Amino acid sequence: MPTSVRRLGDMKPVLMEPKEADASPGRVQYCMYRALVRDADGGVFRSTGLRYDVTAIPPLPIGKEFNKTVGHYHADFSPGLSFAEVYEVIAGEAHYLLQSRDLSQCVLVRAKAGGQVIVPPNFGHVTINPSPSETLVMANVVGTFQSDYSL
Repeated sequence: MPTSVRRLGDMKPVLMEPKEADASPGRVQYCMYRALVRDADGGVFRSTGLRYDVTAIPPLPIGKEFNKTVGHYHADFSPGLSFAEVYEVIAGEAHYLLQSRDLSQCVLVRAKAGGQVIVPPNFGHVTINPSPSETLVMANVVGTFQSDYSL
């Protein structure tokens, strides 16, 4: 069972066509499984302050858009320097849209199953599933901080 889900209605503020959310606001767009760890390894994760998450993004287009995550920035671990994050694509293909917090840079990184992507400090990111038929499954290792989902 997922730790949390994002429903189409939750995504309305980040959609190219927000009215697309009105028809099925309760539709689950993607699932997040947070803090996955074997019981035997729990102490190691707690002592390092790391968390292992898995996200599944099915091929559910939203109007003219591919399915995507809401996107977020990371909290600062030091003044002016946010946490980095590492992703690995387990199945499918991902497009990671990275944007610097100061809006001076925007980069699209493509990754296939087995590929890894590092989201550098001070960058926010959105993950896009560009497939019309395959679910994107990705894992990430993050610090135990709260992400900033504000717009």
